[in-house]
Amino acid sequence: MTLNRQRTALSGPRVGVSVAADRPWRFWLPGYPEVSAYRRSPRAPQPDTGLYA
Repeated sequence: MTLNRQRTALSGPRVGVSVAADRPWRFWLPGYPEVSAYRRSPRAPQPDTGLYA
């Protein structure tokens, strides 16, 4: 039995906030269904990728 397995946490954008939304404060363990999928709002502006077309 292993009690303290190391796991890599993932992070993503904060949702439902307008202040400090760029900070990655949404964390989860991959493969766990407790965190709902992130769905970008159709009204949200596209993020600036820093690349020029």
